[in-house]
Amino acid sequence: MNVKFKEGQIVIYTKGDKYQIGKIKLLNETHAFVWYHGGDTAAKTSLTMLIPIDDVDEINKFSPIINEYCMKEILTK
Repeated sequence: MNVKFKEGQIVIYTKGDKYQIGKIKLLNETHAFVWYHGGDTAAKTSLTMLIPIDDVDEINKFSPIINEYCMKEILTK
């Protein structure tokens, strides 16, 4: 298992020059199921596309975050 990531961790998904904030729901060796919105479904995402966030204040360096409208819901999941 990749020790760089853990369940419940905040991550940034890289999408070109834009980013999405997410929170890992489940994790395996190559993929994570990540919440990118306030709903109950999580998207299977390759770990190579994710940047781990250890401090929520780090999020500010990623701009623009295209799902910023639901950031509060994601952080409180």
